[in-house]
Amino acid sequence: TETYDGSSWAASPASLGTAIAQQASALASSTSSAALSFGGTPPLTSATEAYNQSTSVVTAGAWASAPILNTARDEAASSQNATQTSCLYFAGYTGAIQTNINEEYDGTSWSEEGDLNTARFSLGGAGVVPAALAFGGAINPGAASSDVTETYDGSSWTTSPATLATARGYVGSAANTPSSSA
Repeated sequence: TETYDGSSWAASPASLGTAIAQQASALASSTSSAALSFGGTPPLTSATEAYNQSTSVVTAGAWASAPILNTARDEAASSQNATQTSCLYFAGYTGAIQTNINEEYDGTSWSEEGDLNTARFSLGGAGVVPAALAFGGAINPGAASSDVTETYDGSSWTTSPATLATARGYVGSAANTPSSSA
């Protein structure tokens, strides 16, 4: 785990409890440097961990176990600018197929909500609940790049006429925060 203070990165002594790759994460609070990390490999997992570092106490942050996802998968996306009581984790790869599953976190548990219209993996995600975006990604067979953009209104996803100018798979995305993030 590394933290950013607005001008430089610093290594944190906090590490995820379980080493995972191809997971998604979301900033859960710009005031307490809290974050969520979920999904990933190996093997596919539904594990979720929460990171919390107080900005008013000079101590190392820590990762702790959090409620598990309903569907284990990797290469999914998240709403990025989440709160500690509202976050999305959507699409991804279940090990056998790409999926369009959308799960919403309410601060206590994950529940399946309106699914995306286009199943894909390695896509980008942005926004907050109830105004999130899913864009790009890879679609099987052959991991073809996608130009599809979808918007979430808090209950359902709508395919946007505003597609990516260039189809892209394996997309990255970032949270919008004025200072520290995990």
